[in-house]
Formats: sequence, C-alpha cells, structure tokens
Amino acid sequence: MAKGDSDMLQAMNSLRSNEKSSLNSENVGYYMDVQYANLQQKLAGINITTVRGEQDIKITIPGSLMFDSNSARLNSFSEQPLLLIADVLTEYYKTLIVVEGHADNQGDADYNLRLSEKRALAVGRYLLNHKVMRPRLYLMGFGANRPVSSNQSDKGRAANRRIELIIKPVMDKPPDHF
Repeated sequence: MAKGDSDMLQAMNSLRSNEKSSLNSENVGYYMDVQYANLQQKLAGINITTVRGEQDIKITIPGSLMFDSNSARLNSFSEQPLLLIADVLTEYYKTLIVVEGHADNQGDADYNLRLSEKRALAVGRYLLNHKVMRPRLYLMGFGANRPVSSNQSDKGRAANRRIELIIKPVMDKPPDHF
C-alpha cells in the first residue's frame, strides 16, 4: 500500500471511530445520492463536472476556472464555485474529501508536480476556511502523471490542468472493496 493510501485509510479510520461522522451500510447510498443531487443543483451552469461513482462522487474543476497560468493563487472566478462546494461539503460531513491537483506535460516535470501540489493546497485551505474540517481533507498533487486527455493539443492540455475533488463516504465499517 502506498503511503498516500495508508494516510487516507488512517484518516477514514479516525473519522469512522466517531459515530456521528460515519454512515452505516444501509444509508450510505442514499446519503451520497442526495449529496450528489445537491452538488449538481448548486453547480448547474458552471463549467464543473460532477460524476457519481459506485462508492464516491468526483468533481472536476478546470484549472482555468480556479487559477491564472503558472499560479497557485485562487483567482476571482474560483470564489463562487468553491463556496458552493464548501457549503455542500459542510452539510454532508460524513465524507472524506481528496483534493487532487493535476497539470499538463508542458515544462519541467518537477515544477508541474510542485504547482499541482500547491494548487491542491490552495483549494484545501479555502475549504478549511469555509468550515470543512481538517480531518476530512486529504491533499495530493500529481503533476502530469494522470492525464485525462492527450497533451498533443491545446484543448487536451487544458483538460489535463484541473482540480479533482473525490468525495468518499466514511462508513461505520469498511466496504468489501475500496
């Protein structure tokens, strides 16, 4: 198991031990479905994708919506969508949120990795400042290591520059598969 995976598992176990912060297996699906519907409603009309997976919700935010080029400082356009997301995350507190920063492959790989980490940190700090509790947040930067599109075109590179939030339920006991 990678260090990042063990840290996330430790955070889930810590939250799971608090009965008020965990879900039982009978109501986890409903809880996640309602949270997903709430996110879709609040983010309607904003260039953000939400996808409901079997055990999670993934929110993909284009980097251009959050950051200026080569910057890890949140821009003025990021306030509205992040505030809407933070509101939902605070309401549905029985979840763990993985904030992932991603980059394209242009430029130095180490620079892109550090930039993606700083961008994940910026989003994490914003969520913390808007009442999302620290034990629920897990921040990661991947640089250009997890592209979702080809880096051979401007459009593909733009798709690869993104922030992803993966929302996972904290259950009273771990699922059979994770």
